[in-house]
Amino acid sequence: MSKKRISILLPDLAGGGAERLHVNLANKWINQGLKVEFALTTKQGGLLGSLDEKISVTDLRASRARWLLVHLTRYLRQARPDVVLAAMWPLTSISIVAWILAGRPGRLFVSDHSQLSISSVEETRTPRWLIGNSIRYTYPLASGVIAVSQGVKHDMCDLGHIDPSTVQVIYNPTAIGVPMRRGSDVDRASLWGQGFSHHILSVGNLKMQKDHATLLQAFALLAQTTAAKLTILGEGLLRGELEGLVQELGLQGRVAMPGFALDTYPWYQTADLFVLSSRWEGFGNVIVEALECGIPI
Repeated sequence: MSKKRISILLPDLAGGGAERLHVNLANKWINQGLKVEFALTTKQGGLLGSLDEKISVTDLRASRARWLLVHLTRYLRQARPDVVLAAMWPLTSISIVAWILAGRPGRLFVSDHSQLSISSVEETRTPRWLIGNSIRYTYPLASGVIAVSQGVKHDMCDLGHIDPSTVQVIYNPTAIGVPMRRGSDVDRASLWGQGFSHHILSVGNLKMQKDHATLLQAFALLAQTTAAKLTILGEGLLRGELEGLVQELGLQGRVAMPGFALDTYPWYQTADLFVLSSRWEGFGNVIVEALECGIPI
């Protein structure tokens, strides 16, 4: 029998939870003998280096939304995968239309990883009616619809007025079997520096959703009486604003923002506390990662 071919459609492979999730799934599937490839709106992102060398990546070269439907339709018509996984609205809705135009090759499953009524409205200023109608008139046409939590499912169904029985909740397979062990003092010193009694970690893109500004303001209160250090792993558009807040709060030397980390587990294993300051989360992969390493949250 020929190997099943899976195509994963994402905007890019930046360091977000949804992207890391699909990289982990793809690496698992390729080792099980399946054929896996990514089709990215733009071939970029720090997680590209985490892909198994047997996984191919197609650059749709569709940084402008108006070209995405054309390029994606052409890709699906030519690739003709057995299974298509598309994630992250509006790519989900566009993928369904492209799949239909391409003649419905294989089976198409779409998944959402956040509460769209909050995330898209707050971050992209997209009207609720536009999101809701796109879900209402496209999602029922897919082979299946996936939500990563009950909260995301409820939000999706309410926003798009779709039947809850047509949406399956599949929690993110975030735990990857990392041994629950603490890093040594040498490991901690190499990552965090010396002279700190408490090591506090946060992981997430530097964007409004993660609300690192509130985290920094809270840490400033703690830093007055405790020899603690805060490390925020992630990259994003708010770096300049957050670095300015660190200066304003007088936290130089007490807060580190080293950027995107391909392997976050050495940080988890040397932290004393993990903090999630997000305004909203669909699932919160980082909570599972912290739990797997046995860190208080």
